[in-house]
Amino acid sequence: MINWINIKKEWSIGDNFPLTPERVLSAFTVIEKKFGNAWFEDRKRTGLGKSLIVLDAVRLAESFVASKTAEFWELTKKLKLNWESEKFHQALSEADVVAKLLPMSDKLEYEPQMPGISKKPDLLQHLGGIKAQYEITCPETSAEEKNRNDKLKHLADEIGNVFTSGSLDVYLSELDFDFKTNTQIIESIKNLNSKLAYTEVDLGEAGLLVYDPKGGIEKDDRSNDKKQIQSNGNVIGGCLFGIENDRSHIYRRQLDLKYRSPGLIVFSKSDKPNKFTNFKLLRIFRPAVDKRAFQKVIVKSSQLSQAYPSIVVIQMGKPTALIEDWAEIVTDAFKSGIYEYPSGVWLRELNRGFDLYVWREVLIVNHFAEIRLPEELITCIIGKDAIKK
Repeated sequence: MINWINIKKEWSIGDNFPLTPERVLSAFTVIEKKFGNAWFEDRKRTGLGKSLIVLDAVRLAESFVASKTAEFWELTKKLKLNWESEKFHQALSEADVVAKLLPMSDKLEYEPQMPGISKKPDLLQHLGGIKAQYEITCPETSAEEKNRNDKLKHLADEIGNVFTSGSLDVYLSELDFDFKTNTQIIESIKNLNSKLAYTEVDLGEAGLLVYDPKGGIEKDDRSNDKKQIQSNGNVIGGCLFGIENDRSHIYRRQLDLKYRSPGLIVFSKSDKPNKFTNFKLLRIFRPAVDKRAFQKVIVKSSQLSQAYPSIVVIQMGKPTALIEDWAEIVTDAFKSGIYEYPSGVWLRELNRGFDLYVWREVLIVNHFAEIRLPEELITCIIGKDAIKK
């Protein structure tokens, strides 16, 4: 029998977990009934933190229920595809939007046939006499970024062989780094292992190393870092985004890393409570540039009818760019005045960690669109927590 006490114990859920027991219990019931316990076992094998698996279960369950409520049977089938497949992530992105719009809509249609166009939008929303169409995309990581990520993994392996304990941040200033940079980093880390205090190492044009032998990830007032990381040590996302005073915010501004700097992390800790002799946290940050935003907008808007307001929805996550950066790219394109379609672009990004589960959303309105977005529709889309441009 599913109950909160067992879930909390088995999945190492801490007191700061961002969702209520009721939401988690409901999600586990849906996953167990519709997807089976194998879903949880498959996710465990990935090495993903337990708390993140719980958050993913809630997201999938709630999107599945919304799609089922809307009687989008084809979409519910897609949600049962292999969770590593591109088709599954596309379906989940569509279902996320269904879950957001359904409670505020008079009616939603999935992949309806539209007059005067052979292609079908993902969604058609009916709202107080307004009809609006949505085309939803979940861009994959670009080939260039995949190649850079492979290089980062190789660097992480090399660092792991010489880095012994504590916490280490590697801030790379270069988008593409070479063997010389790797060697410089490795030699600098060998010298850090004997340091007993918080240390910064300037790598010149290559970037910066920051080392804390105590394992903290804050620059100042680091007394609680180890406790936070230890109690939630299975959650890598929490180490990146869950601590307000994470030193990476300071150093990324200092190095002017404008674009998202994904952290490639190697994480381990002692099995003994309150013993940190083997504690090790490695994070690698580097600038990343992914400017495919408007390319996606143009491709997707071509699939929409010109008879109704049109919104292209881009689910962030795999693109290595900040949501603000893509918003700026789209805004500049719309300001040129040469694009009559779509009526708007809706960027969505789910931030999740051991104490975080928040959708960040930005709506960019095309003021030169042939069919403008009605204010009622704008309010429905962005709610109170999103950003309108």
